[in-house]
Amino acid sequence: GAKKAGIGEATATDVTHSASIDKDGVVTLTMTNLSLDGDREVEVLLNERNAEVIEASIVTGEMNKHNTFEEKENVVEAAFDAYVTDGRKLKFTIPARSVMMFRLK
Repeated sequence: GAKKAGIGEATATDVTHSASIDKDGVVTLTMTNLSLDGDREVEVLLNERNAEVIEASIVTGEMNKHNTFEEKENVVEAAFDAYVTDGRKLKFTIPARSVMMFRLK
């Protein structure tokens, strides 16, 4: 089953996702891993197309890191290439405390 993040009754599913498709047919898949300490293996199965990644990025880091006017690069978006595609499948591991974005055509 789905793993949870939080304390007591204040919990939520640790991996969440959203998907949209634009007018050109590009699918944008975003995912978050709310877990403080657990990476999660993910497998996405696309219904009507092969998993052809045209862009992938990640934001991740230590729990208390944040950007300020003086320190603008503590938390940054980075390219992500640690994924595997196999036909309609996209497989990767989403690290704890991260947000990921894939664009697929």
